[in-house]
Amino acid sequence: KNNVLFTASPGERDVPSSFLRHLGVETRTQHPDEEVVLEGSLKKAEWRDPFIGTDEVLKDMLEIISLNPTSLNNYMRCRRKFLYDNVLMLPGPKKQSLIFGNSVHSGLEHLYREYIRTGKFPDFQFFKDRFIESLKFQGLEKAMELRCMEQFEGLRKYYDKISSKPVKPLGLENRMPINIDGIVFTGKYDKLELEDEENGLVRVVDYKTGQAKNHTAGIHGIRSLEDESCDEYLRQLVCYKLLYERDKTREHKHYTVSHGVLVFVEPAKDDIRKYGVKKGEPSEFKIEITEDMVDEMVSIIKNSWRNMQDLRFEKLEKRDPKKCGNCDFDYICWT
Repeated sequence: KNNVLFTASPGERDVPSSFLRHLGVETRTQHPDEEVVLEGSLKKAEWRDPFIGTDEVLKDMLEIISLNPTSLNNYMRCRRKFLYDNVLMLPGPKKQSLIFGNSVHSGLEHLYREYIRTGKFPDFQFFKDRFIESLKFQGLEKAMELRCMEQFEGLRKYYDKISSKPVKPLGLENRMPINIDGIVFTGKYDKLELEDEENGLVRVVDYKTGQAKNHTAGIHGIRSLEDESCDEYLRQLVCYKLLYERDKTREHKHYTVSHGVLVFVEPAKDDIRKYGVKKGEPSEFKIEITEDMVDEMVSIIKNSWRNMQDLRFEKLEKRDPKKCGNCDFDYICWT
């Protein structure tokens, strides 16, 4: 509430004597009339950006942040969302899709770590137990937990696929910090696999929950990584090549990344024959990542960082249902 209105009948000490007018004394009220207060409260004030006058505070906050593929995508998608999410770190509601995805990632990481440790690929129950452990750690309401458990059963086909011919990874969940002209850029891939040992080539694997059909158009046939039509998952893969090859702490320094693989672990709801997606089956997109793509990504990182330092956190010109509809901060910007 912007205003609080309080009205009451005046006490006898507040009522002027009727004899004062005979003495020529002018009476005055200490408070404005109720009608005046109501009229003023109903007037619309001009909208001001809430961040006017906060430049110095925001600059201080920017000094301690680093960029990663997800936050960079946030900035390219909506600069004001980046401000709320990555600079101010405003809390948002728990989302089932995010919680489910995090738990699947955790389960797969433990699955492959156990495979590396023992040389034997664990059974589906091991995968499920690790998923449940991660799920319970996040402190969900029972209803959401049960929905995630039901959703997990759809991963049996993906497990059957990877367990029939298991591939031992070269790395799992490795964090890679690098410096790009003073910009701290960091990130971690889900899994690193050998692509061509003779030529020293590897591929980065990125697990995804959700449907592949929502990303095909933005992955295949894109001219520029900076285009709004470019899918965020494609940018992430390019970032992983950049991070891996510039990471001075990596173990396999003689390898270079030739491809990125997006693995959609849930069964597809529709056929997409052009890209080999079959209804009811998990799917994957294998994408060649070139040096030109990496060079473009470096340019995007530098330009985005420069704009951040200039406090370019403006809102979208108008509400975009696609971008704003699922945003935690929609009500802040447009209500």
